[in-house]
Amino acid sequence: MSSGSKRLQAAYTLKRASWVGFWVQVVLGVVASLILLFALLQRRARLQSGLGLFLGLLGIATLALGIWLKYRSVELARRLADAEWEERPRKNEVFNRLFMEMGVSLMGMLATLLGTFVVVGSLFAKALLVPQGTIALATQPVDAMDILVVQGLLNTIAAHFGALLTSLWPLWRITRTEAS
Repeated sequence: MSSGSKRLQAAYTLKRASWVGFWVQVVLGVVASLILLFALLQRRARLQSGLGLFLGLLGIATLALGIWLKYRSVELARRLADAEWEERPRKNEVFNRLFMEMGVSLMGMLATLLGTFVVVGSLFAKALLVPQGTIALATQPVDAMDILVVQGLLNTIAAHFGALLTSLWPLWRITRTEAS
């Protein structure tokens, strides 16, 4: 395979992976944002700690950065496929962009995972207030809104995971093509 066809294959893979990652993050991010916004506006999610929600919102913020980076990777793929040598990005630029995307995804996933641990821990503490084996009403019962917050955080984690996979995919394809 010639270097020109390898470059075009890398550009095609990068473009396709970037679009897939972009839309996965947009869809899951919008759903997660709406869930968390709804929970904040309802004020029915009586979580013990605001730290979990703060970390979840930090995960959403890094998701927004990841969406922007994925969109920029589409432009990078277009430049990589471009026939003009001056505008074509070097291999290091492509790798650096992919590593930056992976770093943002990992940091967002870490923040959201920590937030999820805090929220689930506070829900467990609420559940412990209900006497075991009775149908008594607790002073702070776990309600559906609390579970909805967990769902929003899990959607954020899934969006970061999708972004991570769509950064690893072109990296794997490019390095595999170079090895052969």
